[in-house]
Amino acid sequence: MPLQILTDVPPLPANYASRAGLSDSVVKSLQKCLKASGLCLVHGAGGMGKTVATCATLLDETTLCETFPQGAAYVTVGQSPDVLSLQSTLLRAFGVHDPPADVSDGYARLYNVLSGCKVLVVLDDVWNASHLECFVPMRGRPKTWSNVAVLVTTRFADLVQKAELLRLGDLTDAESRELLHLKGDGAILTRLAKLCSRSPLALSILGATGQLEAERDAGQKPATVFTAFCDELAAQEKAEPNAIKRCIGLAHKRLEQQDKDLYLGMAVFPDDVLLPIAALRTIFRHKDLDTQLPRLERLHLIRREEGAADGPRIRLHDLSLEFVKEQAARCGGETALHQELLTNYSSCLEAPERWWTGPDDGYYYQRLLHHLAASGRMDEARGLLLRWEWLAARLRRPGDAVSLVADVRAFAPHGSLPQHATSGQGPVGSATSAATVMGSSQQAKARASATRKAAASPATAKAKARPMQKDAAATEEAAQALSVWEALLEVLTLSAHILTEDASQLAFQVLGRLLGSEVPAGPLADLRSGAQMALKEGVYGLPAGAVPSWRCSACPVSKKSLQGVGGPLARTLQLHKDWVRCVAVNEAGTLLASASNDLSVKVWDLTQDCRMLLELLGHETAVLTVDLRGELVVSGDKDEVILWSLSDGSVLKRRPGFAGNLSVVQFLGDGHVAVATGTDVELVGASTLQGKPTCNHDARVAAIHSSAVPGGSPTELLLACGCDDKHAALWKLSSQDAKRKKLAAPEFTAQLITRILVGEQDVRAVSLSRAGNLLACGNDDGVLRIWSISTGKAGLSCSMLCSAPDMHSDWIHSVSMAHDGSYVACGSDDNSISLFDVSKQRMAGQVRIFSGAFSVVLSPDLKSLYSASGDIRLWSVPKIKQTHHLNATGTGKHSYAVTGIAVSLDGCHAVSVSSDLTDGKTNGGLQIGLWDCPTGSQTGFFKVGGSIDDDDRPLCASMSPDATMAAIGCDTGKLWVVNLTEPFAAVWVQPEAHTERIYCCEWLELDCLATGSEDGSVACWSVRDKVCTASARPYDAGIRCFAWTQDRQRVMCGCDYQAPRLVSVGEKGSDGRVLAEFKDVVRQELTVITPCSISLSSDDRRAVTTSWDKALRVWELDSGQLLLAVTQVSDWVVKGFGATLAGDMAGLCVSYSWDRQLQLWDFTHVLGKGEEREAVVVSSQESSERLCTCQCDASLVHMACAPRWREGVRRSLVFADEDGGVHFFEVEIRQAPVQDAQGA
Repeated sequence: MPLQILTDVPPLPANYASRAGLSDSVVKSLQKCLKASGLCLVHGAGGMGKTVATCATLLDETTLCETFPQGAAYVTVGQSPDVLSLQSTLLRAFGVHDPPADVSDGYARLYNVLSGCKVLVVLDDVWNASHLECFVPMRGRPKTWSNVAVLVTTRFADLVQKAELLRLGDLTDAESRELLHLKGDGAILTRLAKLCSRSPLALSILGATGQLEAERDAGQKPATVFTAFCDELAAQEKAEPNAIKRCIGLAHKRLEQQDKDLYLGMAVFPDDVLLPIAALRTIFRHKDLDTQLPRLERLHLIRREEGAADGPRIRLHDLSLEFVKEQAARCGGETALHQELLTNYSSCLEAPERWWTGPDDGYYYQRLLHHLAASGRMDEARGLLLRWEWLAARLRRPGDAVSLVADVRAFAPHGSLPQHATSGQGPVGSATSAATVMGSSQQAKARASATRKAAASPATAKAKARPMQKDAAATEEAAQALSVWEALLEVLTLSAHILTEDASQLAFQVLGRLLGSEVPAGPLADLRSGAQMALKEGVYGLPAGAVPSWRCSACPVSKKSLQGVGGPLARTLQLHKDWVRCVAVNEAGTLLASASNDLSVKVWDLTQDCRMLLELLGHETAVLTVDLRGELVVSGDKDEVILWSLSDGSVLKRRPGFAGNLSVVQFLGDGHVAVATGTDVELVGASTLQGKPTCNHDARVAAIHSSAVPGGSPTELLLACGCDDKHAALWKLSSQDAKRKKLAAPEFTAQLITRILVGEQDVRAVSLSRAGNLLACGNDDGVLRIWSISTGKAGLSCSMLCSAPDMHSDWIHSVSMAHDGSYVACGSDDNSISLFDVSKQRMAGQVRIFSGAFSVVLSPDLKSLYSASGDIRLWSVPKIKQTHHLNATGTGKHSYAVTGIAVSLDGCHAVSVSSDLTDGKTNGGLQIGLWDCPTGSQTGFFKVGGSIDDDDRPLCASMSPDATMAAIGCDTGKLWVVNLTEPFAAVWVQPEAHTERIYCCEWLELDCLATGSEDGSVACWSVRDKVCTASARPYDAGIRCFAWTQDRQRVMCGCDYQAPRLVSVGEKGSDGRVLAEFKDVVRQELTVITPCSISLSSDDRRAVTTSWDKALRVWELDSGQLLLAVTQVSDWVVKGFGATLAGDMAGLCVSYSWDRQLQLWDFTHVLGKGEEREAVVVSSQESSERLCTCQCDASLVHMACAPRWREGVRRSLVFADEDGGVHFFEVEIRQAPVQDAQGA
């Protein structure tokens, strides 16, 4: 039974000659490697048949199917690989069709998808170990890869260590004769074989050329032809030492002139690139490719491959390409050839130099910049990268976003990017530099030979990436380019993970990230203008295959909806599928470990573009804590500790039985682990995980950290423990002599030094400086406290050094002190991360995240900070120090989460509401901000006092029709009506408007205000008379949202765990009457999921709801019939998920979700009039109704807009996040052109 081939494998050459026993040798080597490292190297010089032998084994060998029942996947790597594209090819072969966001993501996905599989992966023509690392775990073989074999063909036997090595031998005389098509005359055969170095490629070229000569002159005998070949090759031996290139030259001489010209023209192409024939028809538009390409293929000068999405492609062997490049150099260089290529492509453009209108032939957009540079038009290539039109046209295929980042790094002027932006941290996608891509095979071979042994070394990688030559002194132009190129790179880098999955978000991402920057007139300003124009035109919002009536887009107005350029966020790692609970960095700062609720521990290589090295699976509950040291990782869930090997990810030891009490694990030196369990800390041996409770406390231990003892001996350690009784304890640990007691590792004795009353609430986090002279504590009261530890005659003592009471307003989950004690990082539940300067005793900077920071850790060099929350974020410490304004509590800034937001009827004004704080605690008052929607600027800010005993936290808000008042519902059931003009004050306060929380309120008319409460009732109020005028009780309890019909007689309500209902509203005290109940009969198991929001169409015929099952539904209002259900709209809806039909005049629905997504939907077909129809259920990924998605950096918790976007009403969307921020967008709607409506 043949092996299942999952990818395209190059076909065998037409004159393929089987090599005796070679396939058997390959199979045996694969079987051997499966029992060892899993790596098999097939080694041989260029042209010796490594690729052909491997392909023959895959295509013909039947025994491999038993070893690899799930099949084999094949890709060609080459000298300058497009790594991301190759990763995508392999992932698709194994059933993963979503493209990876970057190389690190691609590696992690391959690691996961191949775990547990019985497959063969073939990586052909690998030149550099750093390329191999993008596909294969190189630190060691994970146990989950025990049935995965990786076959690598290479010219370098020392490419990697500990691999099964198969060296290709010379061809036999019989095999050589078969390739030459030569019969008899052993003397000629022996001489030819020697002159060709018995290379299969060289012999194939000679054999095909000999046949060509015989066809041209039938009177010549083969012996005569090959004798002449021998003499010609011998004469060239000194001038050209490479046997294969001598044979190529011999064949080249016998080509017709037109074929020579075509072959020479291929000198412009980069190494190892498959050339779509569709592209060649443009590049060589005056050539007869249908006739000429087969002639070159017959002589083995080129190779044709079928099956690609772009149609058939050709490939040049690197030695063949090197030959034509040398020939081009003798004829005046490649510049003219590049210029000819550009001229031919210019014929396809809409107008001269409008390069963004060229053909999408699989080559043009990927390589045009390199051809411009090689033709001496570098300025033009750079100018294209700074044009909006080119960026938009460039993003067409999976991986293009990462390739575009690589283009910016490659073509930016020298000195215009910081060193870290250009330093090599592994391959990043497409060709990594113009020099590499356009260099010859000889140059590439020299580079590979010089670097393959040290590819894994961070120091070597950095040195390799340094420019070989420095430009002259920095010119004024280069200095000016600094901000432009750095800004462009940062925009693309911050957006790459989004653009990889949805390139249509480019305009939104570019505009949003440049809004907050001072952009002078020039390329960057033009780029921003182009993105803004694209959004206004809605040109990027057309889904494939859809025929929308409208073009729509959301334009960001406010500056912080997306992080702008120059911000502190450097990278986001999103491979965990649930909350990340802990992060830790090794002592060298080269590895990061993360623990997650998704039951996994992941290890990341910080020197290789944050590539995931290992995924450690074995925990049965959420992993709470992790640490790493040397070659070991230790992790813990609430019940079990597991010790892992960093070399291969294997479990070395596990210890269950903690009965839900385990909270923290941490290495103590090289031989021990501290385990906090309940009120005790056990000091256990790292090899056995066995020990005994050593440090006993009066309350649960929530945090531990160790360091050296100030003034102590090397055998002593200091251990700090934070407890749930408001105390921190300091212990001195002294090790005993392991040799004297015949122990595997020294045991510790513990001495309690002191217990410190840290604050008014539990101690949740502790951290010591490396010298042990400083202790940082974070409490549930949100205060950071730092203690000085000193040595005196009486021993160690502690004294308070300083505190930071105003830095955080909620729990401090984690603290991390710099090794030298200069700074402390704090992660808080108030959705912020702070950096505290210990010497100056003040906050040095602060950043906001979209959820609480469970864990923070500073890098040893104090350049980076790593945080864990819903994802892992990498921050620049120097840039955090530049942020001082983010948590200002003065005038104009909400100091607490905005929980109420409303927009005026004309869409021009907005109001935001939050609780007021005193000393970090809510005081019963309100903070109210006034905003101008067109500009997103604040026009006013005031406070309304309240009673600290009531603690009235606002939950909803609504603006009066004349925008002079705001109604605010609170969690005590109190209703506020506040004046939004001078004097700013409460107009009316109804203390017990409801008996439970007021979750929704809406101003129906100037004197009519509606409220809905958790007590299950809705009510209408006269603002003038300050009395309730009508009410209804649709439920016994739990109303979360409502929407009123225009006649104010009916209201549709959503309740906790019950289906929405439409009820009529009666007089005060009435329970009302249920008119319809909205049940999803298609998905019955989800019919009572809690609704998050309700919105009605302008004609009161349709309703749209969002709910906790992450679905958006459209209903017939009168009957309650389900018309459409769109599932999987969001990944996270815990704190915010809503939709509005304000744009229903255009069939538009706008939804938002807490995972920072704003989405626009075309519901024309379900909102318009029509006959009854069956309900349609579709996932958001498959839905043709979705026009576009806008991914923000800020969480979206509440949304408000004008109720109806009629003519003259501004289509403003206003959002509140959890950090006190308010975000503004404007929706652009325009009639789709006729050609769009016709599907043109």
